[in-house]
Amino acid sequence: MKEKNEKQKGKFKQSFTNRRFKLGAYQSIITVVVLVVVVVLNLMVTKMNITVDLSSDSKYTLTDETKNMVKKLQDKIKLYYMVQEGNETDMVQKVVEQYEKLGGNLAVETKDPIVYPTFAKQYTEDDIADNDLIVVDETNGKSQHVKMEDMVPSSMNYQTYQTTYETLDAEGQITAAIQTVTSTASYKLYITSGHNEQAVADSFKELLSKSNMTVEEVRTDSWQEIPSDCDYILMNGPQYDLSDAEYSLLKSYLENGGKAFFFLNSEAKDSNLDNYYKLLKDYGVDVKAGYVVESQENCVQSLTVVKPSVETHDITADVSDTKPVLFPITKGLDKVAEVRSTLTVEPLFTSSDASFSRVNSKETSTTIANGDIAGPFTLAQAVTDTYRDKTTKLVVFGSYEVANESFVSSEQYGNRSVLLNVLNWMSDSKTESLSIPTRSIAETYVEVGSGDRIFWSVVLVGVIPIGFLIGGFVIGYRRRRS
Repeated sequence: MKEKNEKQKGKFKQSFTNRRFKLGAYQSIITVVVLVVVVVLNLMVTKMNITVDLSSDSKYTLTDETKNMVKKLQDKIKLYYMVQEGNETDMVQKVVEQYEKLGGNLAVETKDPIVYPTFAKQYTEDDIADNDLIVVDETNGKSQHVKMEDMVPSSMNYQTYQTTYETLDAEGQITAAIQTVTSTASYKLYITSGHNEQAVADSFKELLSKSNMTVEEVRTDSWQEIPSDCDYILMNGPQYDLSDAEYSLLKSYLENGGKAFFFLNSEAKDSNLDNYYKLLKDYGVDVKAGYVVESQENCVQSLTVVKPSVETHDITADVSDTKPVLFPITKGLDKVAEVRSTLTVEPLFTSSDASFSRVNSKETSTTIANGDIAGPFTLAQAVTDTYRDKTTKLVVFGSYEVANESFVSSEQYGNRSVLLNVLNWMSDSKTESLSIPTRSIAETYVEVGSGDRIFWSVVLVGVIPIGFLIGGFVIGYRRRRS
């Protein structure tokens, strides 16, 4: 009996030294260590408020433009996040938290409008809703109300009668508000009408508005004189000409240090725009007949959607191969041979040597034909005229489509940056304008064809499980044989 007990004790001690025990102990230690590391890391991340934006296009991450702007702030800025506890909108809250992390001269404070019902009245007479913000410059006392409905615009789906949200503009609205309260300058831009101009894209208007600019559409044929508050004029692809009186009025405006955007329309008849083209020629810009056709190497999708060469200029500084500027259906430009000494005409974008201007729109060939004009052409020009202590600045684009909705609303192209750089170049202010594009939050679905559905069903339900079974049998059989 005693001998039997001794054997059992020996087996028990041996169980603590065999290979199986050591392996199990090692696995237990590793498990404990991993758990401890996970707990410690979780505590650190929570304590340091570390988050990672895993959304498809980093929609909650602030752009470098906003970060750099906040870094350069001289005034003390306070963002008051007006929301009742528990009513936070996740999308807005995440963006506000990103501003809070920037620190520096910017601080964020949450205020419950129920607990502090009169707090907002010292800054705005507007009604305050949950998730609104009040941006306050504590240095100069200026403030601006940023509404939730502007940060997350909604629309009604009349098929389901449900409210839908497709875009997020929280950063754009908040950054624009910071620029507004810190800026010492504001501008007025008049968009001309009355000549069958093209409608200015909503995204372009939004860009102008976020650049601290008031925009107003006006018929220039009703003007007796240029309004005193006019800082910029924008003429967007007119199809009909200026009257002699309008020509004289706009010329006088430019001669007195005016600033203007001029966009051309390739669909307009050149013979209908004598005064418009004459005004441009007064400032060294010669408009060529027809529209530009490019080579396969210098176009996108169509020979008339030009991907131009980029010339060196402040306006083109942000253009890159990854964010190209496109010119759809554009007219060619050239510099007038002889210009006055006060005038500087600089090319911004140019077509290739293989390009040509198609003059006869009925011609269907993709190569230069009789009557066409051989390239290259300038597609956009920046003009400066300094005379008697007054500086005139204007930019001429060969196509109004440069500023269409699809280009300006997207960060895929450089068109938006170019338009913003034009504003900064024209402006006498040392404050750089920013305009943060909206982010899409619309749900996207991957459509799988019926053939693909059948294929993947067979693979997932049949092939893979059978493969595992066969593999298991093979492994088991080999183990038995060995």
